[in-house]
Amino acid sequence: MHWNSTKLAALTAALLLSACGGGGSETSTKVTFTSLVSFGDSLSDVGTYKVGTIAAVGGGKFTVNNSTSTSPQNWTEFLAGQLNLSAPCAAETGILPNAAMVSAGIVSVAVTEHTSCTNYAQGSARVTSTFAPGSVALQSLSTAENLGLMAVPVKTQIANHLSRVTQFSGTELVTVLAGANDAFMHLNAVSAVTTLLTTDTTTTRTAAYGAAVAAGWSPTLQGQIIGGTPAATLAAAAPAAAVTGMATAATELAGYVKNSIVGKGAKYVVVVTVPNIVQTPRGQSLSASAQTLLGTMVTTYNSTLTAALPTSVVQADAYAQGMDQYANPAQYGLTNVTTSVCSATGNILAGLSLVCNSSNLVSGTDFNTYQFADDVHPTVAGYRLLNRFVALKLAAAGWL
Repeated sequence: MHWNSTKLAALTAALLLSACGGGGSETSTKVTFTSLVSFGDSLSDVGTYKVGTIAAVGGGKFTVNNSTSTSPQNWTEFLAGQLNLSAPCAAETGILPNAAMVSAGIVSVAVTEHTSCTNYAQGSARVTSTFAPGSVALQSLSTAENLGLMAVPVKTQIANHLSRVTQFSGTELVTVLAGANDAFMHLNAVSAVTTLLTTDTTTTRTAAYGAAVAAGWSPTLQGQIIGGTPAATLAAAAPAAAVTGMATAATELAGYVKNSIVGKGAKYVVVVTVPNIVQTPRGQSLSASAQTLLGTMVTTYNSTLTAALPTSVVQADAYAQGMDQYANPAQYGLTNVTTSVCSATGNILAGLSLVCNSSNLVSGTDFNTYQFADDVHPTVAGYRLLNRFVALKLAAAGWL
């Protein structure tokens, strides 16, 4: 849909969108929600890794971190304010031992469960697999780099919530947003296999095998990689394996929503599609062929997911909405939708938004008008726009 500034203003007036992070909002809703329960990845994570050194340097969320802990920065926090609910908090916090974080001066912090918190989303989480970008699970693959992130997959996030409550009450709003990290892991495996076309050695075969295992490709293809199948044959098969993997992840997520969320009593559920990550700075840095493959993976995932979801679920097409923002930035109050506002200078994780704040931005930039904090994550402005789009869908369903 095309959502211009007039529509934004009308929606803002109609819903009385609040800048509060929760509690004390003057908004009103047609449904009285008792809580906000969120499952997903970094786009919904409100502070899983906001511990130890990361918290000390002013980080903890995947955006430009504000100086005050109570101000909203994430779309789920803005949404909580609209629902007159307390600001969401992370259901689990911590960071695990790893080599990469030690080199950045970050030490591990024991994982702690917060039983009163219902935001289960974790940065780097995938739909089902624990092998995720920067996840500690990658330590079992000798060629893989990790940052010690728990990256508990959505399947387990939902199971963890049900271990606390058994059934959803039917009065909570449940949000689900995941899938981008599955795409990144599949793309990494394709890249590793493609490398064999020019450098086919024991080392590169081992790396490609590890990447295929991490992506979740079939045991047959994994065996072919490590078993010496010609590189050209493997390179031809890799893109199809990646697209198939994304379709599988979408089918799995739809199943979790149907059986473990709606099937366990949730009445109000919104599922957000994966944005067009080809348009992110990271996506734009890829080769043309990689961009095409990434685009196919995302659209395959989204179409498979939306077709399989229960009809009672509200669907928010962040892919289409993001396309419109990219094409018409001024209509959304954005001046830059192509580059990152977070700088590598003064950032202990080389520009990653997890430790980005006002002290380490690119000189002369205004993060309030930039779409991207780092190469994939939104700024607070980007999250606010995502929240408003989701709110529009909830209003259309008669929930707001």
